[in-house]
Amino acid sequence: MVILPVKRDSPWIMRGRVSCLLSISRQIALELSKRILVNGRSGRPIRAIGLPCYHGPTPPRPSSFRPDRSGPARRCVMTPTALYWLFALAITVHNIEEGLFLPAYAGAVPRLAGRVSPFAFRFALVVVTAAAYVVVAFAAAGSPYAAQLLAGVAMVMIVNAVVPHLALTLIFRRYAPGTGTALCIMLPLSLLVIVNGFAAGALTGNALLLASLIVAATLLVAIPLLFSAGRYAERHMPWLSANGAT
Repeated sequence: MVILPVKRDSPWIMRGRVSCLLSISRQIALELSKRILVNGRSGRPIRAIGLPCYHGPTPPRPSSFRPDRSGPARRCVMTPTALYWLFALAITVHNIEEGLFLPAYAGAVPRLAGRVSPFAFRFALVVVTAAAYVVVAFAAAGSPYAAQLLAGVAMVMIVNAVVPHLALTLIFRRYAPGTGTALCIMLPLSLLVIVNGFAAGALTGNALLLASLIVAATLLVAIPLLFSAGRYAERHMPWLSANGAT
């Protein structure tokens, strides 16, 4: 394997890129907050917690969106179920970016090279993504415990956007794969999942803290085990890692 030299950008260029990503993340959060329905039963708009509401004509939307007539003008708002599935889709996009580009990035950085094989890393990503869909399915079905656990996932993803993604980008002065989707997609959607839980009365500060600790502890234990399982599958099931999977 050829180790490529790490290209470092100047601090001013890197600061401008990070500032641009954070600005995009803020704009996405504001745009989504105009359409999010914080309480699917009462239809209470998100203005009650200080975020802006949309007051324009209702455009055509798919079935996951429905008009809200609680205000002076009709608005098109998203149900919590649609938000949950959008969050799962965002996790998928984020993990795809990591799976495609992070192994090569780690191989080009001497301090990160050789810690885990590309196949084992992608194997763990697939399992973690599937587990996220299971939690989302239960939350969308109305389970309050799954909704709280999903808020814990959202809090972990917020931390994940900063450490390691943003931290690696700043330390090595080189774009770390996953930073863009983490800051521009995962960060605003994670905040909206948490805000939705508080506004709907399904989440408290203690519940969020407990759910975040459970998710973080589970990932800290599960990820090394998944890496080991991926290495085992790579050695004993070569057909599974064929066709360039590694």
